[in-house]
Amino acid sequence: KKKKKKKKKKKKGKHKEKMPRMIVCNHHSAFDGFIMLWLANGTAAGMIELRKIPLIGRIGDSLNVIWVDRHSHQGRKRAADQIKQHVNNPDMPPLIVFPQGVCSSIRTLTTFKVGAFVPGVPVQPVALDFFGNKFCDVTWPDTSIVFELFYLGCQFINFAEAKFLDPYTPTPDEQKDALLFAENVRQQFVDVLPVTPTKHAFDDALLFRKAARQSPGLGTSHIVMQDVFSKLELKVETVVQLLKDFARFDVNNDGYIDYTEFCK
Repeated sequence: KKKKKKKKKKKKGKHKEKMPRMIVCNHHSAFDGFIMLWLANGTAAGMIELRKIPLIGRIGDSLNVIWVDRHSHQGRKRAADQIKQHVNNPDMPPLIVFPQGVCSSIRTLTTFKVGAFVPGVPVQPVALDFFGNKFCDVTWPDTSIVFELFYLGCQFINFAEAKFLDPYTPTPDEQKDALLFAENVRQQFVDVLPVTPTKHAFDDALLFRKAARQSPGLGTSHIVMQDVFSKLELKVETVVQLLKDFARFDVNNDGYIDYTEFCK
């Protein structure tokens, strides 16, 4: 008698096993996370400020989002450890990370933070691009999220394109050097997107926004703060305090302290 062949059970989500468990994506708008969660059917790493928003916070917790306190060294270290544990656990869904750490202009690409690259595992780069939006630039937070949604609603169709690039497997040198790994992955995005790479990082965006809130005239500088930090041996907290002192003297909010303001 012929033995009946046992039918092999098909494993659900088998196509996802071919994709690296770490998905890295450029970050330009408040909608990037929703787009990537829908496309990748995974979870994400997000800034802890979003957790305070009632609906988004609850949804994030249900999706096992890794919340990152970007303003704290301990918070960033804790998030890096959680990311490493997540990607090494085969039972967990793919993890979506935006290594820029903050939204940037749609035509520039700031430096990548190394937290996502410390584990030294293969990554799946996904390049997001927005086009055809006549009424507003989707870059956030140049305008408030409420006005952003209003402007996007002024046209019937809004366009976004997600390019799944070839999976990137780190070399032995890149596994030892997370900074090298991050920079080489960033170059993959530069090669396929109409963007200009810059040396600006998360700290630049943080200080830029604080300056713009305190004194509109200050939000026009494009200095790379990393150069300032290294040459003057300053910390971000020190510069934030200097911004507050500057705004106190800059009475007319033009971004300059003239002779009269200085004398006061």
